[in-house]
Amino acid sequence: MKFKNIFVGLFLLVVAFGATELKAGKMSAATISKLEYAVKIAKEPSALTKAEELKYPYSIQDNQLFVNLLLKVSGQEIETTLHKLGCEILSHTKTIYFIKAPASALAHLLESPSIYTIEASQQLKISLDESKKAINAENVVASSITPSGLLAGEGVIVGIVDTGIDFTHPDFYDENGTRILKLWDMLDAEGSGPEGYENYDWGKEYTKSDIDEHPEEITQIDRVGHGTHVAGIAAGGGKDKSEFRGVAYNSDLIVVK
Repeated sequence: MKFKNIFVGLFLLVVAFGATELKAGKMSAATISKLEYAVKIAKEPSALTKAEELKYPYSIQDNQLFVNLLLKVSGQEIETTLHKLGCEILSHTKTIYFIKAPASALAHLLESPSIYTIEASQQLKISLDESKKAINAENVVASSITPSGLLAGEGVIVGIVDTGIDFTHPDFYDENGTRILKLWDMLDAEGSGPEGYENYDWGKEYTKSDIDEHPEEITQIDRVGHGTHVAGIAAGGGKDKSEFRGVAYNSDLIVVK
């Protein structure tokens, strides 16, 4: 039966998770909870026929159940170990690995002395309305330091180096037009770099007047959205809803994609 390996792998995983949690503390309660959910889904063969029927961090590949994990590791042989167990390394730093692991390999991962912590990956959502609260920035945006009673980026230029920016978004405009003074798209192969910097002769630069007067000629696009989100946290104007206003919402911006 094609689901046999999945069931066996999950059973071993449950046992290993429980034992390791008590002995070494490699797993959190949240990760164990995600595992229990996977076991429940695995008992329904119809739910295993399509990967989209499983909630992240689980997926099906070649009739096997996989789980996305974050590992805290040590040692130089960890990549060899992961590859031998059939894990796919999605990205990593020196000590943190983001992997997709087959269920049958998880018990071995838990036993590895080179792995200190294992956490089931989770999807996060953009929550700009919570950003200022999370960093206690709300305590400094009202101040007696400035004549207006505000301390929100007046006279400041915020620099963003990221995936670009949605320069059309109203949160980056004020009564004088765009607040983006310069926008350098480093991925534009037809550009000659920013003006006045001969050693940086790649990418295309747009000025405030370019954005205000000829927005239709600007080809820079933030396809990922991360740069726009970061710019929103730092300096978004909150035109539609003030709860989505950034920290330095009266500042200007210089953006590099």
